[in-house]
Amino acid sequence: MHAFLHPNAEAYVNHSSVTVLSGADALKHLDRSLTSTISDIDNLDKRQSLLCDANGRIEDMVSICYFESQIILFGWKDSTSKQKLLQGIGWNEDVELFDADKTISNISIVGNSCNRVLVGLGIDASEFSQNSWVEYGNALLSVRLENNIEIFEVALPTVELESFLKLLVENGCSIIEKDRWKSLRMQIGILEMPDLFGNLPLEVGLDDWVMLDKGCYPGQEVHARLESRGKVAKSLMRLDCESELECGKLKVEGIGTINITSTSLFDDSMIAFALLPSSACELDCININDTNTALLRRIRNH
Repeated sequence: MHAFLHPNAEAYVNHSSVTVLSGADALKHLDRSLTSTISDIDNLDKRQSLLCDANGRIEDMVSICYFESQIILFGWKDSTSKQKLLQGIGWNEDVELFDADKTISNISIVGNSCNRVLVGLGIDASEFSQNSWVEYGNALLSVRLENNIEIFEVALPTVELESFLKLLVENGCSIIEKDRWKSLRMQIGILEMPDLFGNLPLEVGLDDWVMLDKGCYPGQEVHARLESRGKVAKSLMRLDCESELECGKLKVEGIGTINITSTSLFDDSMIAFALLPSSACELDCININDTNTALLRRIRNH
């Protein structure tokens, strides 16, 4: 049981970009665009990956579902992934790309008793896996672990969203808005695009989403050089502070410049995610200023 989680469950409707790819060459096209291998994906398999630029910096993070020969990508609402994927299609390739932002929705559900809520819907959560999706009517369900906390994911037709949310509420789940989700995801250690965009996978702890032996993809050479060096100049950390902080760059005496990517108030204290010089990441705390000391901790436990 976690004190910061709802005793039953809370559900958040993600503001995602949803892209559907189909065609004989769709898997090949996507595989050469992402940092992880998906060419061996099977029906209802689930993968997570990154889309990077030529300098190896993250442009989007995607959750992938392969369903009946179609590839569904859930990504960042403000990304340019659709345009990049479309531009990368060869003239002689059989690939179709559909914008499904308005037709497919996805929900994240988290809490201390999610299983109890799902059972009320006739869903057996014990069937779920981090590596696959399970069909429930017209919906697809999965689970992922972040720092040993289960986050249940639901993808469903947007026309059925309201009725599904109503069923969740009837079974003890609360529907939450963006501010509450932000607080929850930062307490849990869930990274979102404000923390990732323009950064290297190794800097934000997502090097396990990169497969250097898969073949060429945008940014691979940069990632390979970084792996051979074994270190980066900065790393994303969690800061627990006494006073409020604002997103952006901040000079800290004795540390250098830190870049705060996300902030949220929780129980009269401030949680922040920030990129720090790697030399500072082994410290227990840093003094932001004369009145604000921040405790440091790693965000992701691999």
